[in-house]
Amino acid sequence: MSDGIQPTSIQKYVAEFLGTFILLTVGIGAAVFQSLGAWGGASYNEGFIALAVGVSIMVGVYAFGKISGGHFNPAVTLSFLVSGRMPRRDVIPYIVAQVLGGIVGMAVIFAIASGYVAPGPLPGALNVPYTIAYGTAMGSNGYAGNGSPYIFAAWSVVLLEIVATFLFTTVILFVTDKKAWDGFQGLAIGLTLSILVLLGINVDGLSVNPARSTGSAVLALAANVHWPILQLWAFWVAPFIGAVLGGVAWRWLHHPGAD
Repeated sequence: MSDGIQPTSIQKYVAEFLGTFILLTVGIGAAVFQSLGAWGGASYNEGFIALAVGVSIMVGVYAFGKISGGHFNPAVTLSFLVSGRMPRRDVIPYIVAQVLGGIVGMAVIFAIASGYVAPGPLPGALNVPYTIAYGTAMGSNGYAGNGSPYIFAAWSVVLLEIVATFLFTTVILFVTDKKAWDGFQGLAIGLTLSILVLLGINVDGLSVNPARSTGSAVLALAANVHWPILQLWAFWVAPFIGAVLGGVAWRWLHHPGAD
C-alpha cells in the first residue's frame, strides 16, 4: 500500500478474491464464449484465449499485487509458503478467498451464458436445446475418461500440470523478489501464463491453478456436466506438486551454498 501503510489481513483476502474473480471472468470467460464455435457464430482461437488469460492475471497483479502479493492461485500461495516468503497463518485464508473468487467469477459467466438464445438442439441430441454452459463445460480442465472431451491420459495431464506449475511458480518467485526489476512483475507473469496456456490448451485446457479449475468444475456441475468434478483431483494434486518444486528451486537458487 502507499505511504508505507500495511494492508490488513482482510484487505489481503479481499484482494485475492478480486484478483481471482478477474482471472476467471475475463480469462476463462473469454474461453467459454470463444468455445461456441459454429453454433454461436464464433471461431475458436487459442491465441486469443491465451492472451485473455495472460492479460487478466497481469491486470490483477498490477491492481492488487501491492496489497496481497497478487497470487490469485492456491499453487502460487503454496510456493510462497515453501519458499519461506509467506506466513503460515495466511495460507488457508488466501486459498479460501481464491476458490471463492473463482466460483463467483464463473457464476457471473454462467449467468451471462444463461441468456444465450439457442439456434437449435445440441449436436447429436434430439430436441435438447444447446446451452453454452453445457456445451463448453464452463471451460473446465480434464483428461480422457468420464465423458470428458479431452483425449490425453490422466498421467500425461498430471505431468503437464506439474511441469507447467513448476515453471509458472518459479518465474513468479523470481520476478517478485527484491532483486528483480521493479515494475515488470505483472508483464512477466502474464506473458508466462499466456505461453503456458498455448502449450497446454489442447491437452487439458491448462490449469496450473486449482481455484481456476474448481470454479469451472462447480459451475459445470450446475449445468449438469459431471466429469469436471470427477477429474478435479488432478488439478489440485499436480499443481501443488509443481508449486512445492518451484518453492524449493527458488530457495536453492536464491540462497546458494558456499563453494
